[in-house]
Amino acid sequence: MSRFPLRRLVPFSPYVIFSILHLLGQLAGSETLTQTTKPLLILSLAAALIWSVGARLTAPVIVALIALLLSWVGDVALMISGSLWFVVGLGAFLLAHVAYIVLFLRHLGRGKLPRAALLYLVWLALLVVFLVPYLGPMLVPALLYAVVITTMAIVATRCGPIVTLGALLFLLSDSMLAVNKFVPDVVLPQSGFLVMITYIAAQGLIIVGVVAFVRARAAANATDGVDVSGDLTSR
Repeated sequence: MSRFPLRRLVPFSPYVIFSILHLLGQLAGSETLTQTTKPLLILSLAAALIWSVGARLTAPVIVALIALLLSWVGDVALMISGSLWFVVGLGAFLLAHVAYIVLFLRHLGRGKLPRAALLYLVWLALLVVFLVPYLGPMLVPALLYAVVITTMAIVATRCGPIVTLGALLFLLSDSMLAVNKFVPDVVLPQSGFLVMITYIAAQGLIIVGVVAFVRARAAANATDGVDVSGDLTSR
C-alpha cells in the first residue's frame, strides 16, 4: 500500500474534532456532550471517506459506506435505554461487521492469512468462556456476534497494518463493552471512555485504510493506462 501523506487526513478533521469532544464528554461525565456528539462521529467519518475519494464511488467505497451506515444505526440504537434497543444495536453492528468482512475479503485483502491470526480464535474462546455464565437469554445473539466480529478481525489481517490495527481495536472495544455490560463483578474504570476511544480509533483506521487502498489502486491503474472507473469496481 502506498504512503498516506498527512494532507490527505484533512477530510478527517471534523471526525477528529467530534471524537475529541465526545471523549472529553466521557471523561467529564457530560451526558449532554456525549449524546450530542455520538451521532455525528460516524456521519463525519462517512463524509471524510466521500471527500477523500472524490468521484471514485467504487465498490470498496460503497461497501465501506454501508458498514458505516449500519454502525451509525447501531450507535443511535445503543444511545436509547432498554433491552430491545440493545438488541437492535447489536444486530446493526453485526451486519456492519458482515459488510466489513465482505470489504476485506472481496476488495482489500491480499495473500494468505498470517498464522498469527489464529490468536484471535484464542481470544474468542477465552472471551466466550468468561461471558457465558452471565449472558442468560442473550447467549445465542452474543455468541453469534462474537463469532462474526472475530471473523472480521481475522480477515482484516490480510489488508495491511492500518486496517489490521483498526479491526483489532474494534474487537477490543466490543470485548470491553461486553464485559462491562454483562459481568457485574468486573468494573472497568472509565469504561465509556475506553470503549469509545478504541471504537473511534478502530473505525477511523479502517476508513483511512480504505482511502489509501482506493487511491493506490487508482494511481496504479492510471499509470497502466487502465480505465479507473471500471477497474476499481471489481477484483
